[in-house]
Amino acid sequence: MPVAEAGKHPEANRPGEGHVHFVLDLQPLVVWEKGAPYTFTGVPPGEHQLMVELVQNDHSPLSPPVARQIRFRTTGAQMLPRAGAAPSPNGAPVLLVLAILLMTAGGLMRRRRG
Repeated sequence: MPVAEAGKHPEANRPGEGHVHFVLDLQPLVVWEKGAPYTFTGVPPGEHQLMVELVQNDHSPLSPPVARQIRFRTTGAQMLPRAGAAPSPNGAPVLLVLAILLMTAGGLMRRRRG
């Protein structure tokens, strides 16, 4: 279902189901429906802002909304690893933040099922 249809299909929503919306530096929205971590590639050195929101199947926000905004700084061109490569020491904090967000999101979704 297109994000432009957010909130227009409440029949698609189910308790304990949904997905995550990521927005990095106000770039296009990433809709993430998998349990695996998501990796942003090509993140340049400097200040960044990541917005993460748990949403229902029809892209509408949960009630009450579950969203976080994180500001962070990358310090080197090799911040994120290539597929199959070990993370660089500088990239570890960014990956750790994303991993914590995903674990938190998963825990919140499981609690909603109960």
